[in-house]
Amino acid sequence: MTKGVIQISTSSTSPPVRELGLYSFSVVGLDDFLGKYQARFAIYDSSRIERWGMVIDSAYGIAIGNAMKKEIEAYGGEVVSYVKYEPDKTDYQAEL
Repeated sequence: MTKGVIQISTSSTSPPVRELGLYSFSVVGLDDFLGKYQARFAIYDSSRIERWGMVIDSAYGIAIGNAMKKEIEAYGGEVVSYVKYEPDKTDYQAEL
């Protein structure tokens, strides 16, 4: 509860931000929204990609990946693998 003080989030993309109350606002899209529309763009508006596999191993990457997976499958696409990769590695051969 913010006790009537306006709170503006400039970086949090976590969906629970919506539940902070009437005085909380976010200036960035939340993970579930971003993932949904990233999937739609990638599948239908851009390259028509229908097979997917990797997400970054962080709270942000996993949340975006989960939202994208849900949307991809809703549109008949296939998530062939769901691999979480570490962002600072120099070699991703094992993940590929």
